[in-house]
Amino acid sequence: MMLPQSPRPETPIAPARIERVTRVGRERPLGPGVLNREVIAPDDLRANSPFVLLVEDFIEPQDGYHDHPHRGLETVTFVLSGELEHGDHLGNRGVSLPGDVQWMTAGSGIVHGGRPANGTTVHALQLWLNLPEALRAAPPGSRDQRRAQARVEDGDGMTVRVYGEGAPGAWSRYPMTLRDIASDGGGSIETVLPPGRTFLYVVSGAADIGGRAVAAGDVLRLAVAATPTALAVRSGGPVRIVAYSGEPIAEDVVAHGPFVAGSMDGIRRAYADLQAGTFL
Repeated sequence: MMLPQSPRPETPIAPARIERVTRVGRERPLGPGVLNREVIAPDDLRANSPFVLLVEDFIEPQDGYHDHPHRGLETVTFVLSGELEHGDHLGNRGVSLPGDVQWMTAGSGIVHGGRPANGTTVHALQLWLNLPEALRAAPPGSRDQRRAQARVEDGDGMTVRVYGEGAPGAWSRYPMTLRDIASDGGGSIETVLPPGRTFLYVVSGAADIGGRAVAAGDVLRLAVAATPTALAVRSGGPVRIVAYSGEPIAEDVVAHGPFVAGSMDGIRRAYADLQAGTFL
């Protein structure tokens, strides 16, 4: 006779481990009415994989980004405030509102631009996401994920909106997620991060993240995790933190100008195609 077995206790999720905390870069002018600063610099692409670059943009109403090319990557643009009008050579047009994310696959090549809409000043974050060699020449395109389409996690006075989940290619061609962690007056929450690499940027306010006190302008790099990890966040006042998670890509990568490739030969081909009029 076999005795009934007791149910096995669930394996607790290990806490996320903070590897390093740095500061956002200085503001720099990119043209009249346009400032940005680097949150993640493209200085160590293998160590930051799959992320190439993360910048914080401040764009005055009358200004914006002229049409320009990209190849070999995806851009993920998260509008924090204001309204951002965008368009590309494929005829895709739209306006991203506060809390919206635009996922753009440059792939084999795209030309796009953007500017504030309706007289607003735009505050946004734009991530450059590397693509593995198998996807680097993917067909270009863009998808707008509205704030209402994000999955919401509710805590004690704090919420997490999770973007980018779903079937492969539904949002990003190479899977990654973005988390918007916010509180209007203080609170706490624990969110589960997927395996891989995660960066967090404290956009405003101050908080305790994983037992460490951080403030606006801090950039947290978490240790790469083989399994999901738990991230505890609490604050005594208004705060906003954006987190990016993705699996590292174990391939060579080179970034130069608006292009990403597996080698400098790929970068040179992109510039040659642009000059020859065969880029698209």
